[in-house]
Amino acid sequence: MGRSKQGWKLQGPRAKQPHYQVRFSHGGKRHCISTRTRDRREATEVAARLYAEIVGGTRGHTTASTNPSAPLEELMAAWLASVEPRLAASTFDEYVRYCRRFQKVFQRLPALSSVNVQKYIDDRLQEVLGKTVEKELSALQGFVDWAVEHGYLPAALRLPRVPRRAIGTRRFNPQVVELSPEEVESILRELPETTSRHHPVRAFYTLMWEAGLRVGTLTRLIADDWNPDKKTLLIRAKADKSRFERELPVSDRAAAILDRVATGKGYIFSRVDYRHALRKAAAAACLP
Repeated sequence: MGRSKQGWKLQGPRAKQPHYQVRFSHGGKRHCISTRTRDRREATEVAARLYAEIVGGTRGHTTASTNPSAPLEELMAAWLASVEPRLAASTFDEYVRYCRRFQKVFQRLPALSSVNVQKYIDDRLQEVLGKTVEKELSALQGFVDWAVEHGYLPAALRLPRVPRRAIGTRRFNPQVVELSPEEVESILRELPETTSRHHPVRAFYTLMWEAGLRVGTLTRLIADDWNPDKKTLLIRAKADKSRFERELPVSDRAAAILDRVATGKGYIFSRVDYRHALRKAAAAACLP
């Protein structure tokens, strides 16, 4: 496996090493650290955290420290490590994506000038909506404030803002498709039990239909969230878009699904794009 955009790579479980390992080089030293998990998604999250801690100098495995002339990759990794405990998992994932974009555009700290940030705003408004750019700038301002606080920038920098009337560019025009319960059931019947890689696609969409949960919430559910005795599903604050933690009673049909898929430890569903299977099932149900 080649090096990821994050600067690290995962090594899969082997006979003598049953867990995923994260490998990377930093400060002239090679690191190979166990993530202590066999789940690839969990290993990816742990790998990103370990990498951020080490390049940011917050982990005892290295004496390397972040410096102002370092690439943004290292500075932002240190910042992400510092803010992660205060952020919801979904927000942290967004910040990681934003930082990858910032690193590609600005590369080094001196490039974070008002002129360059204004150009970034203008370019992004040609690609996404203004609200999206506002979110990105909020994260970037948080990083700039952190850099000032830690002495990497000499003075506070107030970034340009998105103009109030800037709408931006919508990538696509979403079409709302209203389906009757009978049409939904016809699609569910046409879905295969699993994908070619053994992901439980029918269980995923059936549970979504029965429990009324978002895709993001479903992919953050862990096996321990399911209580088969009470037939309730714990929706943790970190798993819910509105940060509303609650115990959700489920139907007998949903309970049967959870009994089957919520086994062992870790996430119930992998973060997989099931839409291709959904489109095929809709076509097979004569609902193009």
